[in-house]
Amino acid sequence: MNKRQLAWQWMSEQESFTTAEVATAIEMDLEQCRTTINKLKKQGFITHISGPGVPRRAKRYAINRLASNEPRLGKGAKKGNLINRQGKTGQQLVWNTLRINQKVTVGTVVAVTGCQPKSVQLYLRNLERAGYLLVQKVDTRLPNAEIAGQETLWRIKCGGSELPGDSGPKAPILRRGKGMYDPNRNKLYPFKEEASCNG
Repeated sequence: MNKRQLAWQWMSEQESFTTAEVATAIEMDLEQCRTTINKLKKQGFITHISGPGVPRRAKRYAINRLASNEPRLGKGAKKGNLINRQGKTGQQLVWNTLRINQKVTVGTVVAVTGCQPKSVQLYLRNLERAGYLLVQKVDTRLPNAEIAGQETLWRIKCGGSELPGDSGPKAPILRRGKGMYDPNRNKLYPFKEEASCNG
């Protein structure tokens, strides 16, 4: 495993990181590390989340966990040559966005994560069916002029010790036909088919 592969593996295990943190963690040359991160950022695998990049306020980055693929960093890898990525961590960035903002629209999540609107819509819908979210749809009975530009609003519940909601940092995982498995509580929250999206 080369240094770039080690860097990607280490970054994938962090919630966020700076160039210096990556370089220190895997003993990589700082300039080589900066070049690697910039290349991954341009390809959409890494997102700049905070910090202006000045002394004492370094840029912080995070892995785009909703990317449908991952970079090839080994020998012989061609620019833009991608391999499939396991989807189980794909929802993490949406979950992070929900926890930070508490209420979001699909458009907001897409802007923050860069993922496909259909993927975001599906994950939010599954969270709502399992009881994690409350949904406020646009009232289509109102005149078009009043609802222009409005989007369905998704709000994360506070959650109790046993109830789904903002249960912790790890994103709930879809269990097809069953519900959402919550790794923060090691518990499956079954889908409630009677739950309505109307609000």
